[in-house]
Amino acid sequence: QWYQRRVAITAGKCLCRVWMVKYNNIYCVASLLSGLAQFQERIGILVVDNVVEAIRIGMEINQPQYNQRRISEAKLLGELYNYRMVESNLIFNTLYLIISFGLLPDGSNPIDPPTETIRIRLILTILETSGQYFEKGSLKKKKVPTATLR
Repeated sequence: QWYQRRVAITAGKCLCRVWMVKYNNIYCVASLLSGLAQFQERIGILVVDNVVEAIRIGMEINQPQYNQRRISEAKLLGELYNYRMVESNLIFNTLYLIISFGLLPDGSNPIDPPTETIRIRLILTILETSGQYFEKGSLKKKKVPTATLR
């Protein structure tokens, strides 16, 4: 029944609700998705798209009651990288989005007050989860592009 569109969408939505899973078990969701995506590629693409979109929307909304949800989504994105579901370019683009979203040319950010630390927590969550793999292999040899903020 996986070929029915409704079943695939429902399974994708359930796997995207990672904030309903204990934080220390998010890797299990990524592992499950990785195994499932080998047979149902559409589910993997749907979940990755939804997680990245949820992180972007979280930057727009920026409501403190959704912070734990955003941290869980960032953790899932890092775990998906660990399970080779996403490439490093997506991780770096997401990190850049988190850093630069809403920044004005003068360096101020009307979306986040200066005391808000959620962006730092999101970046640290992604790097704590998947950053160890950037120190090894071909990414260590490559020069990682740096973003300069004005």
